[in-house]
Amino acid sequence: MRNIYFLLIVFFLILIQRISFAADNIIINGLFKDKVVVTIDGKQRILKKNKLTADGLRLIKANSKEATIEINGTSKIFTLDEKIISTFSKGNYIPKKVKIKADVNGQYVKQGEINKKPVKFLVDTGATYVSINSNLAMQLKIKYKDGKKIIMDTAMGQDIAYEVQLKSVKIDDIELHNVTGIVSDKMMDTVLLGMSFLGKLKVKSEGMTMILEK
Repeated sequence: MRNIYFLLIVFFLILIQRISFAADNIIINGLFKDKVVVTIDGKQRILKKNKLTADGLRLIKANSKEATIEINGTSKIFTLDEKIISTFSKGNYIPKKVKIKADVNGQYVKQGEINKKPVKFLVDTGATYVSINSNLAMQLKIKYKDGKKIIMDTAMGQDIAYEVQLKSVKIDDIELHNVTGIVSDKMMDTVLLGMSFLGKLKVKSEGMTMILEK
């Protein structure tokens, strides 16, 4: 009986050690409302609010700026700026950066691409998604009416929009794939570059210049 107890204790200690190791190798890739994209021991996964993983992780809450993650019963706050790992090495990797200067109206406008086709972006950290006018969506050959139909509250009242998955969104050297967007008749002609794209990057301001870093 004692041998059995001893083996159980050893197994339990090994299990804790393995879980702790995984928790020491976390890289935060993207922050969203109640959802976080992370890389754990080289494998990317999505943490959803209040879902306990086999690694002993539980997402308590998250927004576009930070996430509170419970690791083996201990809560920690993570941001895109930090990488909580033990074996990660930057090596010769050079981060991709895009600098956007504010125009005379204080807006950050930049040419880019959606699905390999040119568009004009207005960087908007207050927008949840990459937002596209329906006329432009048709020019980009996005079959938005096949997407999920949603109701939005706007300054002009309620509006019908469609949630779509954009194959690629690119601005200079930064390109992301499978980015969530919304399409609506009432959107402006300039595409709003929202948090479904920006939330996967490090975003900061230096004076009148916005810097996006992958």
